[in-house]
Amino acid sequence: FIELALEIDSGRYPSVSRFLHRLQTLRHSTQDAPDETPAGKSDARVRLLTIHGAKGLEAPVIFLADATNTTSAKDAYQAIVQWPADENQPSHFLLAAKKADRDQYSNELLAQQDTEIKREDANLLYVALTRAKQYLFISGCEPKRDGDTGWYGSIAAALAAHPDKALHQDTGGYSLRSEASPPPLLDTPPAPEISVVAIDPRMAQPLTVMPTSMIIAPSVLTTPSDSAVGKHGQAPESLNDEDLQLRGVIIHKMLQLLTATLVSGDTRRVIQHRWGNSVSQVLLDEYWHETRSLLANKTHAALFNPACYTSAYNEVPINFQYQNVTISGIIDRVIIQADTIYLIDYKTHLATGRQQQLDLVQHYRPQISLYYAGISRLWPDKTIIPQILFTRNASRYTVDILDIAAILASGNQTS
Repeated sequence: FIELALEIDSGRYPSVSRFLHRLQTLRHSTQDAPDETPAGKSDARVRLLTIHGAKGLEAPVIFLADATNTTSAKDAYQAIVQWPADENQPSHFLLAAKKADRDQYSNELLAQQDTEIKREDANLLYVALTRAKQYLFISGCEPKRDGDTGWYGSIAAALAAHPDKALHQDTGGYSLRSEASPPPLLDTPPAPEISVVAIDPRMAQPLTVMPTSMIIAPSVLTTPSDSAVGKHGQAPESLNDEDLQLRGVIIHKMLQLLTATLVSGDTRRVIQHRWGNSVSQVLLDEYWHETRSLLANKTHAALFNPACYTSAYNEVPINFQYQNVTISGIIDRVIIQADTIYLIDYKTHLATGRQQQLDLVQHYRPQISLYYAGISRLWPDKTIIPQILFTRNASRYTVDILDIAAILASGNQTS
């Protein structure tokens, strides 16, 4: 799922509609469709399996999702085939006409076929209901039309028929528990007495569980101390969070395209096509001038002039394991020289004062430190220089790295 999400614009510009479109495309592509998680080969806390794929497996907790989904019968003009397993050829093969045009023989064959389908459906439901060791949750969405709730309705009806077992229906569903022991058989000797053991009170205290994953999110683009001039010459205090966030997204995209393969004219067309209807031309020109001035600044030639480095990468995804925590994020730019690597994170805050920017550097130290830890694993033999580059006034700061264990212990998931 993470890999699919990062395929779209490297995960930098998330869009629910585009992501759903991507999934829809994969569903209809047998070549590119994602494989089902192999049974028993994943250490994930949650596994998504079809019922067929779950055969022979068990888990403490099972969620049977979409249990109200039903498939409507579409028998008209379909082939009715009856082929016994021990025969060399089918015993019946004919096309079913529309319901109004069928004869009695066709109806009998369809009834037999329907019985077999229901039997297979019941077998599949049995497999689903017997995968859980301890908890089984059955859920579904209420249908809008015919009211047929499928498996969910059958199970709910069975529980409703036994009100002594269906304990409550507080949220529109049923709950069945089987905690009580079965009644003892006749002539069964009494069970031996069990001595009561004193339980250490510390055992009742909640456990402190380390997070299993930490996502290094894109930067928050607002600060209370911004002091530059904003939209249409107004003070930045008049800019809302949405404007500031969109400013950051557009400048990041401009830097990505201008330092990749697209020339200036192509980049302007891409930006204009994507944001021309939602952002004023004045702002787009302002962002363009800011980005071009940054790239032309000779102070930062080592970051953007191809003659100064061996290779460079934009929007670099990292994903690594530290102890029991999976850390993932996206680095804006990585520049590789002979013995040195520059790790660059763009910040598009409006603040241009030195002290304001130093405060921001301090704020983002945990984020950059996690980037540093991931890049260090890729190139352990090189000197890595982590830096924050403010696009507003083209100022650059080297970041003092924090200990990764201290970041995780404090739960500081910088955004």
